[in-house]
Amino acid sequence: MSIKLTLWVIVGIVIGFNFEIAPLLPLTIMLVFLPVAYLLGKRQQREGFPFFEVLIVLMTTSLGSFVIGISVGRGIPTHYSNSNDDLEKVWNLKVTEVLKSNDYSHRYITKIIAADSEILSAKLLVSVSTDSNSTPLQVDDEFITYSKPENIRPPLNLHQFDYKSYLEKQGIQHQIRTNYASIAKKENSCTTLFGAASNFREHIISKL
Repeated sequence: MSIKLTLWVIVGIVIGFNFEIAPLLPLTIMLVFLPVAYLLGKRQQREGFPFFEVLIVLMTTSLGSFVIGISVGRGIPTHYSNSNDDLEKVWNLKVTEVLKSNDYSHRYITKIIAADSEILSAKLLVSVSTDSNSTPLQVDDEFITYSKPENIRPPLNLHQFDYKSYLEKQGIQHQIRTNYASIAKKENSCTTLFGAASNFREHIISKL
């Protein structure tokens, strides 16, 4: 049963992403039909039309659409896409994931805390040019930088991996390019459980 419900969650995610459904609609469906499904589960006979099962499928599909809607920030007033993202701003960001670097840059997935002192939410891809004196950022590091968001480039070749589409499914629509000299790292940033685990892993790797 759980496998079937997982499949319907995936169907909801696909529907929500492709039809750009705001999270309010699937949330309303779940809240409205949850008590109805509870009552039907108590009273429905074994024979006859499976109203209870249909409602469960509907709510599970709505859950998938709700999750992807929240992830990409549709219908959320504080999402940065509702602000003017074509201008340079002072970005207050927190590193949530360190990506694989190359010879020219370090890349990070960051959570937006604020932009020009305006509280915002969403995620950004940050690409930082490397130099001989640069110290890479770690998960949970918070920093401030002044930059303008850029669109993530689509693949040049038809059969090339679509990294832009991959990031969009994670709610990341833009990137910031900067360098370590333009970053002001905050001291005593708040540590999360994920950040502590990541730093512990890096410590173990450095000792091997």
